Amino acid sequence: MYFATIFLLTTAIVLLSTGDVAAKRNPSLPRYCTSPNLKQRSKCKKEPGFAYIQQKNICQEVSATTRGGLCLGRGGFTTLDECVYKCYDYRKMFDKRNVDGCNNPITEEEMSEPIRVVSRGDAPDDVKDNRCREPTQLGVQKGSGRTTKSPTYKFNKDTNQCVEAKDNVCLGRNRFQSKEECVHVCNWNLSSGRHRYIVRADNAKKH
Repeated sequence: MYFATIFLLTTAIVLLSTGDVAAKRNPSLPRYCTSPNLKQRSKCKKEPGFAYIQQKNICQEVSATTRGGLCLGRGGFTTLDECVYKCYDYRKMFDKRNVDGCNNPITEEEMSEPIRVVSRGDAPDDVKDNRCREPTQLGVQKGSGRTTKSPTYKFNKDTNQCVEAKDNVCLGRNRFQSKEECVHVCNWNLSSGRHRYIVRADNAKKH
């Protein structure tokens, strides 16, 4: 029993150092999104960028002075867009289309016109998703009610970027809990690299 326990502990330590535990626990996570092991960390560089944190499903900003540095190819990316495109797990986000986060129904007259998105990985198209369209004055009146003081993010169609919004407009009306959600929905959506990995992993479970 003693030797069996030692063997299991040793195996766990080895797997943790190589990142294989995370890969087996979540097959939809690409290898380049996993954290580096001790050997790989020696090749990390002191430069700014973003690191994907699997436990929190966020792309955390890394400065040139951050301890450990940026590990490109092992959870490290030069831009937020790249990190979200390759690693963000969209299954953990608010995904309602015609009802906002305050449980109010959303009508077409409450949202601005469809917008043209040109930075997605597939062909440009008109986006009718309420999560990316700014609410009209009527939409703001009917869709306000958030009580939390935490900031949200919204998609700016003119700059094609996600920016901070400090108001009480409900989620789902171009308001997101995180910048990662906003980038995924309004910039990448189902053309993202992580989407392909998730589909591949789900298909593997069926066979």
